[in-house]
Amino acid sequence: MGQVWIRCLESRPAIQHADEISRRYNTLEAAFSYDAIVNRLNKDFDISQEYRFYLRQVAKEARERMQKSFKRRICGPTDMDYLRMEQFGDMVSQLGFQLQRNIENADHPFQGR
Repeated sequence: MGQVWIRCLESRPAIQHADEISRRYNTLEAAFSYDAIVNRLNKDFDISQEYRFYLRQVAKEARERMQKSFKRRICGPTDMDYLRMEQFGDMVSQLGFQLQRNIENADHPFQGR
């Protein structure tokens, strides 16, 4: 079954990277096999309903994480927040130095050699 999809995709002129598709064949074949097994085990399986259920669970967990994070920060930033701010400042400083160094040492086409 997976080979049929690969041949179909390779025959389309819009897809120029047939070798990349061929490399991903194992992943596609595994996905098709999984779908076939699920379909044989439960013919009433609704992937969109399962995906909606998954999204609700993930959203609930994200809300709980965010609420917990906000509660910890009621009195101000945590120690980890200060560490992250310091690391971000160091990163911006290093970026500035690197940018300055690249500008000063750049080879310009109008520059004599």
